[in-house]
Amino acid sequence: MVRAGTLGAIWLACLIFSSTCCATSLKEVRIGLRVVDFLAVPLSPHSRLAILYDSRNKDSQDDAKAILSWVIAERNGVKTSVVPVLVDVHSLDTALEFQIGFLAAGTEASYAAVHDFARTHGVLTISSDLSCVRAAKCSVGVLGAPRVEVSVNRQVLEASGIVFSEAFRMMVTEY
Repeated sequence: MVRAGTLGAIWLACLIFSSTCCATSLKEVRIGLRVVDFLAVPLSPHSRLAILYDSRNKDSQDDAKAILSWVIAERNGVKTSVVPVLVDVHSLDTALEFQIGFLAAGTEASYAAVHDFARTHGVLTISSDLSCVRAAKCSVGVLGAPRVEVSVNRQVLEASGIVFSEAFRMMVTEY
């Protein structure tokens, strides 16, 4: 009960102070969750969605907690049922298996390690930092403002064995 209250408080604070509290917006989380629905091979029910954060960075921890609360709140809005878990980027090798990785802010120093892990394990990586996609370290980038933008990195997708529907690929920017 206390944990739910804490997550609710973080979520409310991020709504009120979204530009200062959380680098990832609720809109970007919603877009990221919708992206999963366009996979050519749908994920199995109750697939794990890891919210990847840097435990050595307070802003990253705060952003990850906000993303977690939003994913929990938005579960009914997507076709694919996901189970969100927090995963420190410094302990990827010991983390439980997951199919989707949503990168919180403050993980830039670990983009290469996350990319290597995702490629090896076939993980779809999503970030609200489009530079991660442009640098070929993340599969999908989502931006909620000033306008909605979704981009994918074809090279990263192919290396991870991830395929999206043709209709989706026509709606996004490819790098």
